[in-house]
Amino acid sequence: MASLLQKIISMARKTGHRCIIVDSVSEEAFVLMDFVSYERMLGNGSLSLTTPLAADKIEPEIAPPPAAENHPQKLSEERLLEDERFYLEPID
Repeated sequence: MASLLQKIISMARKTGHRCIIVDSVSEEAFVLMDFVSYERMLGNGSLSLTTPLAADKIEPEIAPPPAAENHPQKLSEERLLEDERFYLEPID
């Protein structure tokens, strides 16, 4: 088991990729990544991993205003009337 983990670490080091390792007994998943990337992800250590994020700080998504209900038939009639107003003559 230790040699397999060493192979995974060696491959992650060569490629620079992060690896997900799953424990076969507990089925817990762990991410294997280099420490510098982990520090960068945490952002200078100012993020506390034990403090839950406050949901009230997140702005609620604002729904777009309801669009005016236009029936497809009405729209096509309006376009037809608009198209009839213009007539282009070929230039010789």
